[in-house]
Order: sequence, then C-alpha cells, then structure tokens
Amino acid sequence: MRSTKLSKYHMITFVGHRDPWAIDPDQSEGAIITACREYRPHSVTLIATPKTFEAAESTSKFLIEQQIGLIERNQIEIKTLNLDDPTDLSEIYLQAGNILKWVSERIVSEGTRFLACYASGTPQMRQVLNTLLEEGILPNVQRIEVRDPRYSGPRVYATPLNYAVESRAIASLKQLFDKYLFEDIVRNFRTISRITANDNRQKSANILASLFLILERWDKYDIKAAYQSIKKLNSSDLSELKKEWKSTLKDLHRAISENRENTTYLLDLYFTAIRRQMTGDYIGAMARYWHLWESIMSYILLVNYGVCKKLSKSINKTNAKKVKRYLVKNSSDFISGWITKKTLLEKEFIYEPMIKWLKSKIHIEDENFQKEISEWIDYICKKRNESIAGHGMSAISERDTHIAKVILTSAMTNLQLDDLEKEDLDHYPLNPKKLNQLSALFLKL
Repeated sequence: MRSTKLSKYHMITFVGHRDPWAIDPDQSEGAIITACREYRPHSVTLIATPKTFEAAESTSKFLIEQQIGLIERNQIEIKTLNLDDPTDLSEIYLQAGNILKWVSERIVSEGTRFLACYASGTPQMRQVLNTLLEEGILPNVQRIEVRDPRYSGPRVYATPLNYAVESRAIASLKQLFDKYLFEDIVRNFRTISRITANDNRQKSANILASLFLILERWDKYDIKAAYQSIKKLNSSDLSELKKEWKSTLKDLHRAISENRENTTYLLDLYFTAIRRQMTGDYIGAMARYWHLWESIMSYILLVNYGVCKKLSKSINKTNAKKVKRYLVKNSSDFISGWITKKTLLEKEFIYEPMIKWLKSKIHIEDENFQKEISEWIDYICKKRNESIAGHGMSAISERDTHIAKVILTSAMTNLQLDDLEKEDLDHYPLNPKKLNQLSALFLKL
C-alpha cells in the first residue's frame, strides 16, 4: 500500500456503471475502490451523471464504511453532470471544466496533490478530462490508471499526463531560445514541471524556469527584479553562472540607480540591440543603437571630464567657471564649445557634435563601409529620426540595423572606453554566443 507520509491526495474521477463493483462473476471491486486502496486519498470528488448517481452514492458509502484511505463523510463530494447524452464532448467539457475549476479553488491546502483517475466513465469523459488537465486546470496533478484484473501487471499505476504535450514542450525550447523568446521559454518549463511524472525532470524544469525568468526580466530591462531574483536562485549546478550574472546585474543596477553610464551598461545596450535585430525587431534595435551612441558620449564626458548628464550634479555655482575653464583648456574637440554654466543637457544629446565626434573616431576595416563612413553615419541618423525609433513614422529595415550594428561595433572596439576591452564583448553574459551555451541546460530534461 502506498505511503501517505509525503503527500495528501485529493482524487477526482468520473463514475461508471462498474462502480463500486465490477460486473463479473466474482463481483470484484471497481476501479474507484481499487485506486483508493492504493493511494489512500484524504478526499474525493466523484463526477456522476443522472444515470450513474446511484453508483456514486454506493461508492461513497462503501469508501466511508470500509475506511478506505483517510476519508471521512464530509470529505467526499458528488458532483452531477446534467447530461442526456454521456458522449456529448462539448457539454462534458463545459460542465466538467466548471467542476474541476471549483475543485481547484476549494482544495488549496499546502502539500495536497491531485489524482486524476481515468478508469471510470465513458471514453468521451476520459478524453475531456485529459484535455482539461493538459490545459492546466489543476495544479500539481498526477494521472492514474486502473488495469483490468484479467491482465497481468500492477492493478493501479501512474502515467505521464500526456507524453505528446511534454515532448512538444521540450522540443520547442531550442526554437524559442534561438528567437530569445524568454517569456515563452519560462511558460514551457512551467508546463513541463506541471505535467511530468519524472521527479528529476520536474526539479530541473523548476530551476530552469527560475533561471529564464531572470533572463526575461533582464531582457525587458527590469534590472532590479532580475537582480533580486538571481540572489534567490538556489542551484549548485549553476553557481558559477549565478556569480557572473549577479556581478553584472549589480553593475547594471548601480548604473541605472545613479543615472551614470558605466561599461556594463554600454555592453548591455549593445547586446540588447543585437538580440532585437536578430529577432526582426528592427525598430527596437535601432532605438537601442541610437541610445548606445548617446550613452557612449555621456560616458566619455563623465570619465574624462567628470561631467554628469546634468551639470548641477557634478559642479555647483561657485566652481562652474573653474570647471568650464578646465574643460576649455584641456579639450581640443567640440566639447569645449559645448559646455554652459547651467546644464550640459537641458535638451537631448546635441546631435551635430555627437555625429562629428563619431565620424572622427570610427574606423571600419570593411572597405565597403570605410570609403563612405561619413555618408553611412548620416544615413543612419536620418533613418532613425524619420522612424518610430525617433520622431517620425517610417519603417526601419534589416539593412538599416545591419549598418548601425557595423558602426556601433566599431565604436565599441575602437573608442578605448576606460577599461572596456574587446574581450569584454566576447565574455559578456548576454553575448549571443554565451547565451547559446545555455541551450546545453535543456539536456538536463
């Protein structure tokens, strides 16, 4: 007999004409009684029709009188489907769905696991029950079958909810990952965790759902939530990854909280733009490439001159002239003619000086770009400003984002931004190459 120390079970089953007794010469126990002897549920919901209601009452009475399982009188519910035709799929689906929803909302005690017994009722009832469970109407559910006593093998046995659903969910993970659809990946892992009968697979799916939830929040720039989640991630297999992600998210959180660009923030913008481009979100990619240009300029001003986005954050009225004289004396580029006493950026980033500076610093080895770098930058700026990524309504094409990527890749590798090295691009956690290594985790399922 199955132990009840680890789980409290609530069984749900349709009632058939062979309950509580099978119709045979020996009057052997029917499927419901047999399943209850094996799993010893704490409570039961019997779903009957008008024609099987008497069988449901007899089954309930026998379970209580014989003290099968841990059932008391008030822990057995009989719910009736008002059916003229017990093979009407649509009507069974509607009424049984309402009953299972009621059961799910009512049975909420901690540690309770649902048992769905498929052995009684019409084939159409079993089909509907399977469909409802696939849709996730009950959490933490296990499907059980009762074998005909004429055949060998254990009389009661557990089966996966649906091999096909589980297999499809696992098979689609790589495809979703290649498109960086982290939200859908999380949903798939949760589906696998909910329906699998394999304890190790369920554990792995739960851990990976938590991991990709962090990626989903990170990708949407909910950095604070991602940082809080990574601190709670508990898996010895992911300790190195957790350490790396936690450090990166901490730097990002600091940059955003203080409104001060750092190299981690620049790298993250760069790879977020690349992900948007790779998935066909060209508007999103161009908006981020443009923001990256602005952030590079802001970062250089901060590191080289100590000037934040608002001058009042880095200097006060008494030393404003001193700071301005210092910048004029030590800067031979456009910045010296750009600083004012009050604010550096009362408006958006100054367009012309930024473009002038980029043109003077970017070097592209590809001769198709090198010959026309000035024209290419002007083209990209024009496309951005005419699109939804800027102030217009025009479309952004794959070619436009490709040109922007080439220019920004050169900017990231040639501008000598403090401690930013080319190796940082290769080893950043959200570098597509690094992300692809995560697909090996799917093999754990």
